[in-house]
Amino acid sequence: GEVFLIVENHLPIQDAYHMDCRERAIDLFSEYRVWDTEENTGVLIYVNICEHQLEIVADRGISTHVSPTVWSAMCEKAVSGISNKKTEESLAQLLDEVGQVLRQYYQLEHNPAGNELSDTVVFLK
Repeated sequence: GEVFLIVENHLPIQDAYHMDCRERAIDLFSEYRVWDTEENTGVLIYVNICEHQLEIVADRGISTHVSPTVWSAMCEKAVSGISNKKTEESLAQLLDEVGQVLRQYYQLEHNPAGNELSDTVVFLK
């Protein structure tokens, strides 16, 4: 499985009136090709600072195994930590928790070619 993190200050002005954070996360999942992994196990974590919201979008290879309530609980826990000014700690813990879920369903093997998705955090204004 592959995890990709995007942090955005706010929804783009042109989208703010007709798009919520979940829809934005789904759009970014597509735009950044998080779905483009060999086993369809990409997971996007989307953080919207202004809206105080966090969304997890999982590709079909992992979403068939993991209930949406699991992702929702992780989001709520992370948002609570972020609200308490523990942003870095909360996101690090969330990344670890998502990684643990992925390891339950997919064996991690050393891949000399590296990750399928970039490890770089994307910051959008």
